[in-house]
Amino acid sequence: MKRHVVLTSGRSGSNHLVAAINQHPALCNFGEVLGPWTLPAKLWSPARWLGASEERLLETVYSSRAVYYAAQSLSFVSRGLGGRATHFRGRHRLSSLGVKEFFIHLRDPAALAWFRRCDGLSIIHLKRDDLLARALSVHRLNLKGRAVTLARDVPGEAMSVDPEALLGTLDALKEEALEEERLLEQLSHHRRLSLVYERDLASSDDAARALEKVHEFLEVESVPLSDTGHRSAVRGRPIEAVENRAEVEAALKGSQHAELLLHAE
Repeated sequence: MKRHVVLTSGRSGSNHLVAAINQHPALCNFGEVLGPWTLPAKLWSPARWLGASEERLLETVYSSRAVYYAAQSLSFVSRGLGGRATHFRGRHRLSSLGVKEFFIHLRDPAALAWFRRCDGLSIIHLKRDDLLARALSVHRLNLKGRAVTLARDVPGEAMSVDPEALLGTLDALKEEALEEERLLEQLSHHRRLSLVYERDLASSDDAARALEKVHEFLEVESVPLSDTGHRSAVRGRPIEAVENRAEVEAALKGSQHAELLLHAE
């Protein structure tokens, strides 16, 4: 079976992309497995105490039939209880199996080493160019405590943003973007499909075309995209989600991130 990974950074639309990938009967993406908040990482904690590395965790997730069917069962029950469409796929029917990981988890040398040497790995790189939108989405996440915004959610009210905290977040995101490029360089020997949120996922039509690219890249027959139910945490123009807009704009104009205001208009 072929292997793939969605590599991204936070607040870039990766949950939406993974949900779209999982609509295909011959594809399965587990989502995150290395983040300490995820169920796989929590279940792996005792093994870490015994010296098991992140490399072993990744290999287990990709190769274990028991892990696969446990994940399928958990997803089936969870989706059913949530009133969402359910599916249960035999592992033998899959063309490609994958995970989604944030670049920050590849700071672990063991995790990076596993991805570097994984034969036949296909990388789907998803990035979000608009750092202001990402930073405001981080702020919304911190306020709401939820990583996923669904279609049934009421659009968020305008939020008050601490200008200094926003500038700090933007500094961190800018450094993350540079780190992404350095890490991708170490994985340049693998096949790669590059997607950009603003170009490929911002609208339903864009997402449908992007999914066709993903299906072609993963060498499966294309199937139409159904609504994943995911929505952007900051809808419309990002700056319009800010209650104290004038204060935030003034802070941005006096910083190294002033150019972001040009994209916000």
